[in-house]
Amino acid sequence: MSTSGSPVATCPLCLGPGPLTDEDVTPTWMRKHIIANYIQPDVIQMPPRHKYRICRKCNGVLGAAFENSASGLIKRLIDAESFSLDPREQLLVGRWIAKTVLLTCLADSKPENWGYEIARKKVLEMMASGVPPVNTSVRLARMEMGGDDRVIPDNYTGNLLPAKMPDYAFFGINVVGNLCFELVTGIVGFERYVRWIDRRTLRFIRIWPTRNEEINWPPPKTLHMKQVDQMRQEFMKARINVGELADPRRRTWDSDGYRH
Repeated sequence: MSTSGSPVATCPLCLGPGPLTDEDVTPTWMRKHIIANYIQPDVIQMPPRHKYRICRKCNGVLGAAFENSASGLIKRLIDAESFSLDPREQLLVGRWIAKTVLLTCLADSKPENWGYEIARKKVLEMMASGVPPVNTSVRLARMEMGGDDRVIPDNYTGNLLPAKMPDYAFFGINVVGNLCFELVTGIVGFERYVRWIDRRTLRFIRIWPTRNEEINWPPPKTLHMKQVDQMRQEFMKARINVGELADPRRRTWDSDGYRH
């Protein structure tokens, strides 16, 4: 209790005392960049303002650790500017994406809902370690703005095959400007999964786990919104609904790393 007798707010992230502040899950710098540079709302997915009420200390740590170092790189990716990302820059972008997707899961949920506590702990682990959670894959793709999605076959998902879905805890496939970023975390059979998608990276570039060399942006092939929507649907079909992540030792795997 406070000295005035009113209850002290509790931070839903660290569980410490407030006061609480607004954390912009969709950062203000990104929204301003989109509004200033993209004027076709029927083509661009405009990110809405999205808030998560947390304490001032957590808010400051998230900004200092994840936002400030990544914002310039994210803007260049959004604009499909040609450049290379070295391993350190891949980490900066990858952990920003992981933080943003997990905070979205928290902001859109309640503490009693499945996955809330797992996501909360993953964010706290990231704040302590400075890297994405264990068993996390982050990939980037360049969007085809406009174009005719009708030429894409209905069953085409852009190197995400329905028969090859992994078990996982959380996913996010988001489109901002010319950038599509995909996060999958809590993957069962993670190393095999990463090897499988790396052999099929035509439209996506994996940036986490980081590679030991620079990667060139943008990739030569693009994604359409129809492909993104199909991928989201396939991820929804595969999402797990259990309190704990599955134990990969209880699975049998084929040569591509997928369970039978």
